Amino acid sequence: KGGGQQWKLKLYPKGEGRSDGKHLSVTFYLVNGSPVADISAHYRLRLKDQNSNNHIGFEVDAVFGKSKQYGSAHPNYMLLDDLKKEGSGYIVNDSIIIEAELSQISTA
Repeated sequence: KGGGQQWKLKLYPKGEGRSDGKHLSVTFYLVNGSPVADISAHYRLRLKDQNSNNHIGFEVDAVFGKSKQYGSAHPNYMLLDDLKKEGSGYIVNDSIIIEAELSQISTA
């Protein structure tokens, strides 16, 4: 939860949309229905390298809600070949870790 809202991170391990099956895709969603006003959010996504500090991340400003989409998509988050590369540390024991951090939430 963040800013009184519920959020969800959805992972597409074989890609989604424009990623053409070559990229890991991630979408960050506002999940608790249609708000009465748009919600602006600043968030950070980070794919953790479980063997070192070579994390893959970025920060995003997005608008969710009444007049915009409910999700902020990242169809080309990472090439699947790079994700699966032997010794990369992104997949350990068939698991990956993606962190989402909301730092600013406001209504418009």
